[in-house]
Amino acid sequence: MLRVNDTRRLLDREGYAYIAIEEEPQQPELSQYRFLDIVPELERGPSRAREVAKCYLYKHQLEALRALEEGKNVILIAGTGSGKTESWALYTLRHRARTLAIYPTLALAEDQFDRLKSYVKALGGYEVLKVDASIVDEYNKRFGVRARAKLGEELSRALIVVTNPAFLMADFKRFATRGTSWLSEFIRDVDLIVVDEIDFYGSSRATLLLVLIELIVRFIARKRPRIAVLGATLGNPSDVAKYLTEINGRATVIIRGKAMKVLNRWILIVGKNIATIRDIARKIVNERSDLAVYRPFVEDEELFLRYVHVIVEELRKLGYRVPEPAIEPEKIIAHYVLSDEDGVTLVFTPSIRSAERLAARIKALLPPELHHKVAVHHHLVPKNVRSEIEERLQRGEIKVAISVRTLLQGVDIGIAVRVVHYGLSPDIREIKQREGRKGRRPYIPFTESIVIPISSWDHELLSLGVKGIREFLELSIENVYIHPDNEFVKIFRALSKFLMRASLSNSELEVLKKHKLIRYSKGLVGATYVLSDKGKRVWQYLNFYEFGPPYGYPRYLVEDSRSVLLEPVSRRDVVEKLQPYTFDLSNEAMVQRIDRDGVHEVKLSELYKLASVDPNIDEALRNYNYIKRKWGEDADIVRDILTAKVQSRVSILLDIPSKGFGTLREVPLSVQWVIEGSKRIVVVKHGEIFAYYPKEVVELPAESSVYYEELTYGYIVELPPGIEPADAKLAAAIIRLGFRFSRYRTPFREIAISVVENSRSPVVIMVWEPEPSGLLESVDWREIAETIKKLGTSRLHYILLKAIDDDAALYLISKYGGVWSKPIEVALRVLDAIARTVSGVILSIRPLYPSKQAIAIFMSTLRTGTSTAYAFAAIGDRYSKTAVCESMHELPCGEVIEAFRDVLVHAYSSKTKPIILHYAQGDMLEAVAGEDDTARLLLHQLVEQGLVIDVSTELEKRLGFKPSITELVEEAARIVGSRLCEEISIAKELVRVHRNSDVLNRLAKYSEAIARAIFVIATGRLSIPMSGLKRG
Repeated sequence: MLRVNDTRRLLDREGYAYIAIEEEPQQPELSQYRFLDIVPELERGPSRAREVAKCYLYKHQLEALRALEEGKNVILIAGTGSGKTESWALYTLRHRARTLAIYPTLALAEDQFDRLKSYVKALGGYEVLKVDASIVDEYNKRFGVRARAKLGEELSRALIVVTNPAFLMADFKRFATRGTSWLSEFIRDVDLIVVDEIDFYGSSRATLLLVLIELIVRFIARKRPRIAVLGATLGNPSDVAKYLTEINGRATVIIRGKAMKVLNRWILIVGKNIATIRDIARKIVNERSDLAVYRPFVEDEELFLRYVHVIVEELRKLGYRVPEPAIEPEKIIAHYVLSDEDGVTLVFTPSIRSAERLAARIKALLPPELHHKVAVHHHLVPKNVRSEIEERLQRGEIKVAISVRTLLQGVDIGIAVRVVHYGLSPDIREIKQREGRKGRRPYIPFTESIVIPISSWDHELLSLGVKGIREFLELSIENVYIHPDNEFVKIFRALSKFLMRASLSNSELEVLKKHKLIRYSKGLVGATYVLSDKGKRVWQYLNFYEFGPPYGYPRYLVEDSRSVLLEPVSRRDVVEKLQPYTFDLSNEAMVQRIDRDGVHEVKLSELYKLASVDPNIDEALRNYNYIKRKWGEDADIVRDILTAKVQSRVSILLDIPSKGFGTLREVPLSVQWVIEGSKRIVVVKHGEIFAYYPKEVVELPAESSVYYEELTYGYIVELPPGIEPADAKLAAAIIRLGFRFSRYRTPFREIAISVVENSRSPVVIMVWEPEPSGLLESVDWREIAETIKKLGTSRLHYILLKAIDDDAALYLISKYGGVWSKPIEVALRVLDAIARTVSGVILSIRPLYPSKQAIAIFMSTLRTGTSTAYAFAAIGDRYSKTAVCESMHELPCGEVIEAFRDVLVHAYSSKTKPIILHYAQGDMLEAVAGEDDTARLLLHQLVEQGLVIDVSTELEKRLGFKPSITELVEEAARIVGSRLCEEISIAKELVRVHRNSDVLNRLAKYSEAIARAIFVIATGRLSIPMSGLKRG
């Protein structure tokens, strides 16, 4: 067993108070097979192959292997450290199956690549090859016109090719337009396609990746390759399984696995000398009646520990010399270098400069001969140096590695025993990624997760106490939902097929025409469809990570009179985050300008020098200094930026689609410096302390012409009457929180809601998907409503509300005293307006059939002298039909019979199998169907299948009485509002109408009103507008 020191002993010795939480170990179920039983060659391979050879397979690994051997697709949902790579690699190795493995980036796949190389080398005669844009560029430079042939030679020897989705999509687009590409020859004979880390991408890009695989399988691969999808989470695995089966015709199995975890201790450090501080605070508070509100917090040890930083600050504001609960992180971390333990400690910091400074302070406490045991690992460190650091970590030669993000994924440091969070991220996914770096070997006795608070977010987390912190740490990772029929991927699929001259379905042709991506062109050989100018632009801009040109924005950092090339960024990031005068904390820099060469940044230390030549900076600093003096605080702009007391944000002019799918456009208007005070404003309510900081905003112009466009879903919703804009903004934040805590577990970034005030027009709510996933169209709004009703029961809800919208959380405290009941009522009203606009769902109805596709029908007759007028109306989900006619006989005329038959044909042949709803008209429907053999047969079949339902009977069961038709229509009108008022008045007037020229129209509207009322009451949804009148 590895020697691992217990940090609690150090903290006890140094006089620290801390909160400790234990996580129980977890051991996946083992099979009876070892890796060498499956692939005997591993035992004779390189060290990593030999290391795994004698290990027993986890049960989920064996299940995945067997499923693939049976010719099935696999969806494996398992956490970090569960051996997902080996789950498919065993099949590849055992059967020499040509495999395309897709990882988010090749940098993140570095460790997997090394493992795969070791396994494949054990077989002999095969290669593992990485292919992405940088490698292709290298081949082009080295071999010129022979580059593709040279790479093709190496691909012919490869058993596994590892790539990323950005390159794969660009390569497929090359194939679609040219008939060949870098990877097409390898893919033609591929046996297995693997998508790892599916949850890395978010719902929109994960869906796009699977649609890309669909196109690859159908238009490049000669075989029907198996597909393996791997990830820590997936929101709708059953739907994804059906989709994978549709792609290649193979059955798909869903397998769930556990990761191996040893005992882990979370240790959240509060500070030193807490007992002494509490004694001082208790004495002061008990002596002053105006501080009586704090007495419960100083008397209770656990409460004091939660709120110590707030209480100390309040007493210091009053002039008392109360010591700070200080923490010396460099001393704690230096101890890990000086100790005799065998393990490695990984430290994650918020920025590169904080990583460098922390490393320098740690080394200052160590003798020079131990400095090599501390290393900094970030993207500005040369790649070869980073690789060397990783190797030395794996050998235990480095005891402490400090990183920002570059050690989050892709590196397996087997003896990592501890993660130090120098500031804890509010992003659960990032926390899980950090935590996944440690404890990955069974011979580690226990691991530690150390939290050193450095920001107000960390102190908010401490205020949760043990129960709340555990609740936060146990939050499920955000879900990914796959919607392969959303409009964005429909466009990609249709354009791809159009350019490959493949046969298009009617719906694919319609989507291209609807968005004006093709036009009808007449030529010498006849007329045909060709790409429009818009279509060409959309095809060029359809790239994996963003809708835009297929290259990043160059970025430079000017330091010591030289320009250092940084990682390029997306066009969207330039618009939303990197406008002139915004801050780049990872490099401790500010954007100075944007020009044709790219984004230019300067170090924050140059701010005052720049102010002498840039009047905008000069004015902003003058305002900053004034605000700080007004608050009675020292002005230090660089310090405040680095400690997040001054943050930058870009004010965006947003133009979103108003009624569904369309073009979103973002234009930067200005840059705001949000200045936060250092002295909290404290509110004590309901036995808890709520603290917030005063804020002011300094505005600077956004001096760039860059804008961003995206194809996505958006809706403009009228704000319900009687709701103030500030309450609507709080409601918007609560709704987004509801999405996160619902079964959808939607990341905050996937749904955006904004309240727009304009003095010349009514207040509206903008709802959109920043990246197109189709979630808004498919979500169960009642599920979101039920989740919202349960919010406010935990302080964690308030803290996450702050993460969504700090101003909204402040408003909750300042107006409502932290009580959620009234804001939740407002949020439900706003949600109802959104649900009606987006999906036609009426949340105030308790429907009979909320989730079923349906068609409501009603047939009416009116005797007019010697003839009878007949009207038939059908209202449904994306379906409507109306027919009217007059007959001299007692039987209905042909137009009504034909319309009813059409409804039955539609219901019978539809994949969704909609239910047909009527209101006490079973006998009449049978009589009408009896006049047509097809209608009679179909009605009989649908009744047998339980798809024809009398709503009056179901309502009678629920209510105890059967409402009349008039009551039904009036109730639907009351719920819906004005939509049915016209139909009601027409219906009532009809009773008094005798023979006149407009009787057929009036009868049709009467039937439509009742059919719509049946639909609304039974489904809880608004029906679509009628498509027109068929007259006999």
